Amino acid sequence: MVLPAIERRGAIEAWIIDDTAVPKQGRHLVGVQHQYCGQLGKQANCQVAVTLSIANHHASLPMAYQLYLPKDWAQDDVRRKKAHIPATVGFKTKPQIALEQLRWACGAGLRPSAVMMEPAYGNDARLRTRGGGVGPAPAGLARYPLAGRLGRLALLTLRPRVRRPQLFAPELLAEEWLLIEWPQDEATPIEYWLSTPPADIGFRELVDLAKLRWRSRT
Repeated sequence: MVLPAIERRGAIEAWIIDDTAVPKQGRHLVGVQHQYCGQLGKQANCQVAVTLSIANHHASLPMAYQLYLPKDWAQDDVRRKKAHIPATVGFKTKPQIALEQLRWACGAGLRPSAVMMEPAYGNDARLRTRGGGVGPAPAGLARYPLAGRLGRLALLTLRPRVRRPQLFAPELLAEEWLLIEWPQDEATPIEYWLSTPPADIGFRELVDLAKLRWRSRT
């Protein structure tokens, strides 16, 4: 019902992977534990759900929403029984949940688009390569040696290291784009993005996609 209204203002331009945290008290609600809470900007007691939204420059819409079950919860038979957690629900990392949501979206017939990700997801090489995504780069890239010579916005290619390269097909270890943003009034770069878009993507289009990541939070 909502999708046609969004697309009247333009085609869907991106799928956005993120998570939503809701502060909670106690420890008996499913999935509640001390973990990072984006709403509070710090570690706190909360529930976390992995979300997949579709977006264009005018609106966004969550299409998939799944509660994250921490490993401590998944392995605690007593709490599972009290909370009536089905036996079929086990522990999955957030990137694993996100990849399942992407597969679901493709199977549901949603038109494929660029995939935008938070660092917790974009740092996962498997998810980034399979999702064809654009996401903030790992914090270690903040020391990239050439950044100081490249201007306000710069685009480079690199081949990120992965911990277990034997798990990846050769085509998934290809070079990726590194987009760097360094405003003139900042002492250091403020943003980095790793991306695996089509080779013929334009610079302006890539920057526009990177910034569209925040559409789901407006």
